[in-house]
Amino acid sequence: MNRATCVYCGHENITAGDVWVCNYCEMAMNSANAMSKLGDGTLQESLKAVNGGISAGNFDAALAEYEKLAAKYKEPQFYYREGLICFQQSNAEVEQVRYDRKGFMEENAVHRANASKIESKAKTILYKASVLCQTEMKSGIEDPFLGFAYFMINVKIGNLKTAKDGIAVIDKHGNAYLSGYANMVFSAELGRYWDVIAHANALTKSDMFSPNAYYYIAWALFKLRRHRESMHIVRELEKYIKTGSVYALMHDIQKTSTI
Repeated sequence: MNRATCVYCGHENITAGDVWVCNYCEMAMNSANAMSKLGDGTLQESLKAVNGGISAGNFDAALAEYEKLAAKYKEPQFYYREGLICFQQSNAEVEQVRYDRKGFMEENAVHRANASKIESKAKTILYKASVLCQTEMKSGIEDPFLGFAYFMINVKIGNLKTAKDGIAVIDKHGNAYLSGYANMVFSAELGRYWDVIAHANALTKSDMFSPNAYYYIAWALFKLRRHRESMHIVRELEKYIKTGSVYALMHDIQKTSTI
C-alpha cells in the first residue's frame, strides 16, 4: 500500500494503484496527475490553509482561499470540492440550532436561514461544475475521470438520472475500479444495500483496494440492522480513516443499538 495526497482536498490517502478515489472528498484521480499538480508545493500549502480554516470553523476564510484555487484551475473537480465545503458550512450552521434557549429562540431562525442560503450556494456551484463537465465532454474531452466527476457532482446535487450518465462514460473507457466505486455509491443512493456490499467487496481486493469500501460495507450492514458486524468494521476502519462520515456512522450505531 502507498500513501498519496488528494489534489482537491489535501488529505493523505491510503492507495493501492495509480488510479484511486480520495477517502475524504471521494473524487477520483491518478497518481501522475496528482504529483504534477502538487509538484512545487504551492497547491499543497493552499489546501493546508483551507483545511486549517475548516478545522477552526472559519469557513468564510476557507472558502475565500479555495475559490482562488477553483478560479485558477477551472476544473469541475475543484468546483465540486468548493461545493462540499459549502455543505460543511451549512451543516455547521444547522448544528448551532438549539432548543434550550430562552424566549422565542430567534437565533435558531437565523441559523436555519443561513444554512438554507449556504446550501443553495453549494448547489449553484455544483450545477456550474456539472455544466462544465458537459461542455468538456461535448468538446471531445472525455475520460473516466471526467465521467466520475460528472457522476459524483450529480450525486451531491441529488440528480441520480444524470449521475447515471457519468457511469456510462466511465464504463465506455473500461476502468473497472472507477466503475465499481461509482456503482457502489449509486447503489447506496438507491438504498440497495446488498448491491452496495457486493460492489464494495470487489473494492477490497489488492488490485482494486479502496479503504472507503469498508465504510460502505459497514454503512450497508447498519442499514440492514446488523449493528454488531457494522461496528466491528467501523472500529477497525477508524484506525486508518478519520473522516466525519466514519465518526457519524459510529455515533448512529451506538445510538440505535446496545453494543
